[in-house]
Amino acid sequence: MKLILYNDDFGATYGLTQAVRESYLNGTTTCASIRTNGLAFRYAVEEVIPTIPGLELGLHVNLTEGPPQASPSEVPKLINSHGYLKRSFLDYYLTARQDAELLRQIEIEVRAQFEKAAQSGLVLNHVNGHQHVHMIPSVFEIVCRIMSDYGMKFIRIPSEPFFFSPCFHDTRHMICNLNLLKFLLLRRLSLRAIETMKTSKLKWVGCFVGILYTGRMSLEAFDRAISKLQRRNLDAAEVLFHPADIDHEKDIHSRGTRVPDYYYLRERKMEKEYLLSQKMKEILRDRGIELVNHRLLESSKFRFAPQDVISCT
Repeated sequence: MKLILYNDDFGATYGLTQAVRESYLNGTTTCASIRTNGLAFRYAVEEVIPTIPGLELGLHVNLTEGPPQASPSEVPKLINSHGYLKRSFLDYYLTARQDAELLRQIEIEVRAQFEKAAQSGLVLNHVNGHQHVHMIPSVFEIVCRIMSDYGMKFIRIPSEPFFFSPCFHDTRHMICNLNLLKFLLLRRLSLRAIETMKTSKLKWVGCFVGILYTGRMSLEAFDRAISKLQRRNLDAAEVLFHPADIDHEKDIHSRGTRVPDYYYLRERKMEKEYLLSQKMKEILRDRGIELVNHRLLESSKFRFAPQDVISCT
């Protein structure tokens, strides 16, 4: 089975950016998506990416946190009085389709993020969304349209199979953090996105793991997920981790202000430790996993098709 081991939020903080680098060098991260409005974006572009040229990069479209990339005067409906993005996933989900002006400003902001990545010299071939905001139908259509303008091929559809982790603390986390509700909503939105994709030339990996246990992807949860995917005879899947160094000295003065506190939870440091552990390599070896990225999947003639997503759910 082929597996993309993925890290989101590259460039969001210094500690997270450094953790992605370490995980890639350890051979347990194959792809990452970068946030153009992250605290450590320039650090990622200028100091980290040149040291790991083999890391495949995507754009992490962000409409819910941090400063906009468009001029604030162009996107007043997206920002608060302090000039930061103010709307949540639920806010966009409930209001965007009925508000033509909001949709227009969303497109301006998304395009500005694509453009900043391009002007920074980044070579990107796929797209996903912070907090899966790209899956909101009206936003999804905008993202797909802009992707085509920039010649990008792959988009994430977070279609995850349901499974229980054998670890009690993982299950408690899933319930207490409303991950199950996110899972159900994103499953519905994934099926809708498939219909949109049927008339598109864009591609996607057939199965995704990283919703039910987001914020606490333990090795027990990871191993159980791989076991379930293999029982379904899936050719490939994408698994999401959020590793971070939570005490990086350059992040200290941004905590709770520009950067939300959840980036510094101990679970993020735990996920980094999992990715760097010998146990992770043993799981990959014992399960017969081949680590890949989108480019390698495409070159292997992997079938990017709606059936893969449907069979996963």
